Amino acid sequence: MDAQWTRFKQWEGVSSSEFMDSGWQDRNAITKLPQIRAALDGAVSAHMLEEIEAGLSKTGMSIRLNPYVMSLIDWSRAETDPIRRQFLPMRCEQEDDHPCLEVDSLAERQHSPVASIVHRYPDKVLFLVTSVCPVYCQYCTRSYAVGQDTQLIVKDHVTSAQNWLPALDYIRSHPEIEDVVVSGGDVARLKPAHVRSLGNALLDIEHVRRIRLATKVLSVQPMKLLSDQDWLNAVLELVMPAVRCSRMFACTRISIIPTRSLRSWRRRCGGCTSTVYSCAIRPCCCAG
Repeated sequence: MDAQWTRFKQWEGVSSSEFMDSGWQDRNAITKLPQIRAALDGAVSAHMLEEIEAGLSKTGMSIRLNPYVMSLIDWSRAETDPIRRQFLPMRCEQEDDHPCLEVDSLAERQHSPVASIVHRYPDKVLFLVTSVCPVYCQYCTRSYAVGQDTQLIVKDHVTSAQNWLPALDYIRSHPEIEDVVVSGGDVARLKPAHVRSLGNALLDIEHVRRIRLATKVLSVQPMKLLSDQDWLNAVLELVMPAVRCSRMFACTRISIIPTRSLRSWRRRCGGCTSTVYSCAIRPCCCAG
């Protein structure tokens, strides 16, 4: 990709090999307002920066933006750029909250029989295994649990690893559950050992027919698939032998996925053909 990150003062000396390292992206993620001010100094007007700061103060969501996503934003047309609007909303774009607004807008807590499990539909559960994502969307519907505490929201800590065993026991004790979506947060933030242990535990449950690993990493940090071989191998070890496991990649715009990453993913998946939708990429999967 073009070295767009060199437009930012703090990354102007970063080489392509460094930038394409997933660990470097994590270590250099922007997580605080002073970092945003430093990154955007000279890139946007003072008025727009004030608008962004005011917008972020109203969302109640944590800030996390890696250099890759920052470099995707067209800062020459920042006011209308859709990626900027997703991660750095301006106050003038926002409407006042509805008086009936609830932080848990999908009522997930009401459908959580045990910590880390959302069981809304009879045959499907959402298994929340982490509260961290590579980047944080400011409209996140799970802001009650994802990210760090903010001035507006004290987060529910429902994704602790201490909850995993009770959650797995719940799934085992309910034979009507056939479909498990492993999410959070984002499974890209799981350690490879946890991907393996959770995946194998779910594969050992006979009545679970489909396991979906939910991540946005292909669109917001594609170098994860190119530079973190241990994590990728952990996913593939679960997916390749099993017909009950699929990868679900959520993305905002297909055009932001580098061709190199897509080709690498397809090659590592044994040449399987992906079906591309406007909101997700779901590589082929056969339900057992």
